[in-house]
Amino acid sequence: MSHYNPDVRHLEGPVAVVSLACAALFLGVQAGPVTPFSLATKTLSVSTLALIAWRSPAPLAGMMLAAPLLASSAGDFFLEWDRQGWFVAGLGAFLVAHLLYIALFRRAWPQAPRPDERRGAARRARFAATIVVLASGIGLTAYLWPNLADLRVPVTAYIAVLLAMAMAALRAEVGNPWVAAGAVMFVASDSMIGLDTFRGPVAGSGAAIWIVYYLAQVAITYGCLTARLETAGSRSGA
Repeated sequence: MSHYNPDVRHLEGPVAVVSLACAALFLGVQAGPVTPFSLATKTLSVSTLALIAWRSPAPLAGMMLAAPLLASSAGDFFLEWDRQGWFVAGLGAFLVAHLLYIALFRRAWPQAPRPDERRGAARRARFAATIVVLASGIGLTAYLWPNLADLRVPVTAYIAVLLAMAMAALRAEVGNPWVAAGAVMFVASDSMIGLDTFRGPVAGSGAAIWIVYYLAQVAITYGCLTARLETAGSRSGA
């Protein structure tokens, strides 16, 4: 099968500039009221990353990366269109995004342990990070639980899938740290949203959430575009 290893210059073109510009512009207005400008800049920040992925020379892998980015962009749209009333719709869109990310990262899981000390150390580091992320997710769920009310089931399901996405990224061997770093940042940004929504807003949290979230999507995109993602079948010789 074709390896997914396009040139890094795809991230340095005009589309990437548009993405960064939209993210910066939304950062400046995210604390204000919802407007067509805020809606457009927020939605375009990540959907433009999907365009970069879609233009990859490897069609299947490009579409598999573009899909969760587009789902995330839909979530951004829902949450900006109505920041309270469409919360569950936004949650659902990001739930789909995480499931799609899991399918993508699963392609890079190692099929068997390799007797290489450096890889062994990296694997142990990923395992330790996985434990930390899992423990943090469980702690967050417990902390938010009394305030979730009717949203206990969807929020708990979302956190479970979010953690599964991060663990899938941490297990993947893609030859760079960006995918795992992006997944962990995604967990951090969503954790801040949960705390802000169900435990009370914190001054400046909106800007921090947006910055960490956008950097998470950029890191995952960059990591995937500079990685070699292979199917499990190809690794096993199928």
